[in-house]
Formats: sequence, structure tokens, C-alpha cells
Amino acid sequence: MNRFRALVTSGVLVLLAATPALAQNRVAKLDPLLRPFRDAGVVARANGVARVEDVGAAVGLPIANQIVLTRERGRIEMYVDVFVSLTDSIPGLIEAVGGEVRVMAGSLIGARLPLSALAGLEGDPRVRYIQAAHYVRLRNDLAMADIRANLVRTRTGSTYTGATGSNVIVGILDTGIDFQHADFKNPDGSTRLLFLCDITVTGTPPGTIGGQTFSRGNECTAAQINANTCSQQDTNGHGTHVSSIATGNGAATGFGQPAYQYTGAAPNANLIVVKGGNGSFSTLNIIEGIQYIFKRATALGRPAVVNLSLGGHFGPHDGTAAEEQAIDSLSGPGKVVVISAGNEGSNQNNIGTGSNTPF
Repeated sequence: MNRFRALVTSGVLVLLAATPALAQNRVAKLDPLLRPFRDAGVVARANGVARVEDVGAAVGLPIANQIVLTRERGRIEMYVDVFVSLTDSIPGLIEAVGGEVRVMAGSLIGARLPLSALAGLEGDPRVRYIQAAHYVRLRNDLAMADIRANLVRTRTGSTYTGATGSNVIVGILDTGIDFQHADFKNPDGSTRLLFLCDITVTGTPPGTIGGQTFSRGNECTAAQINANTCSQQDTNGHGTHVSSIATGNGAATGFGQPAYQYTGAAPNANLIVVKGGNGSFSTLNIIEGIQYIFKRATALGRPAVVNLSLGGHFGPHDGTAAEEQAIDSLSGPGKVVVISAGNEGSNQNNIGTGSNTPF
């Protein structure tokens, strides 16, 4: 007996399953990039490699720089960064499968999960979908002249008046910042940074802020920055570059240029900076960083604008991706996220379609 019956409708050949097993096949709730890890054998091969970079070759999949894999210190299991969409807020679900919650945005959870937990979590009826976090790249190409910032403020000596960002916090999530740079200091030499958190290292994490616990990274306070005891370094330079365009007060000199030759958009704003990588960034880390900045700003009773000069080509770019939904959930009055776009004019993927949206 044939396994399939054929039905021709409107010139289309449709295969109908003769067995109930195929008809009852479960709805896929796992990101296609993660579906190979339903197989315990694939998970075992991934866990057997010495370096995260070798996982793709070990399992025969082109996943290098596609998903965010890590191996926690002292553990054999390989972990993956994901966003889990739930039917409702469910306490303890991620921890029960050995995962760690990083972000909570309504019924959306950003988490780090063991690869072996993916299959079981997908089968949980309380889970809508599991999307892999991915990497985005550095983006920034706009200058002050393009936005005519000089038309809305004036400067007398080192003092700015007008639309200068006073009482506003500018959050920067990037490669870090040269916090000793003169452009990020007040006229008295004290830092304009309120906090600087490096989530690429271990150290003293921020702890609990506004009911949310941030348990990793190394946070420096303004007092530590003023004392030059903060260990963070911007080895890439992009974060310092972006921070200068957003908030530099122009006090620094160099290359034969006088002070105040180059000034950023908000020279009186304070900064909260998160170092999330050195050139590529997990979207999970990005959402965690945004939440941290907003929590700090809320505790200080001040509005915040977070800048992400980052972008990539994953997803539909229509606001439905998990990280886009998370940003929408975290944003609101006094909590604004600004994301770059327009850096892809020379990218052959975008000829005829315009520049890419960031995520």
C-alpha cells in the first residue's frame, strides 16, 4: 500500500499523509537555526568541542557568527542565548531547565539556555516560540552638520545654553568608552559618566536595581571613574567615537585643532555606558544593557535616550523579531531607544531596496 495519497487541486499536486503521525506533527516553535539541536547526538557533538568557534564544524552546520554560543566557566555543557516568548509570565520556567534569565520584558524572556534544554522547552505548551539571539555589527555615519545641532544651542567659553541635553541621560551600548577623554568631563574635570558597566568581563556586577537583578559584568561608579580605578577599556574605539558624536562637549584638542572645534549633539548630558562587546554584540546582551540603563535612569528620576549604532541583516525588519518586541516593551515616556540605519549603501545585498533597518 502506498504511504501517500495524491490529490490534484487547481493544478497543484498535494500530498496527503496516509498515517496519523504526519498529520499530527507538532507546530515548530523553535528558531530554524536552533532546530538541529533537537537531536541529542548533535548536542553531544557540540558539547564535545574544546572551543565555541569549532561547534559549527563539529555538527556540520554553518552557524559560525549566526547564533550566540558560550561555555560557562567550569561547565561542559554549551549554552545558547535565546528569547523565549511565553503565553504568560511564568516564574521559574527557565531556571527549571538549567537556564539563566537575563531579561524580562512582559511575557518575553531573554535567557541563556543549555543546548540540551531546547527540545524539552519547545514541547512545553506554555512556550509560544524560542528565537535565537544573534550578532549585530557596528554602525555610525552621521555628523552634527546633518542634524543642524548648531541652530538650537549656543556656547560661551565652556558653557552651552539652549538644547544641550541638560538633565538627560544618554545611554551608550557599544564597545565601551575612553572615560578619561576630555570631551566626557565637566569644566571642573569631573566625569560626566554616572555609571559604566562592562558586561564582557567578570567583576562587581550592578546587583538589583528597581526590582531587576543584574548579576554579571563589572560596574564602575562616577567616584571610581574620577579616581581612575575603573578597569574598562575601549580597545575598539567605536564606542568612544559614538559617545563623542552623541555627547562630546568639544573640550579636547588634538591634530592641530582647537578646543570646541568638534562638539556632539548633547554636550551637557550625563552618560551611562554599557560595554557589550568589542565589535559584535549578542542581541540578548543589547536588551539586557538597555534594561540596565533604563533601570539606573529611573532610579535617578531622569529621562534616558539609549543609542545603538549597531545593525545586522537577520529577521524580517518589521518589528516582530523578539529583540524588536523587547525594545518596544522597554520603551515609553522618558525611555527612548535610537537605532542606526543607513550604513548599507555600498552593500550589494541592498541595491535597489534602500538601507537596512538595524535588527
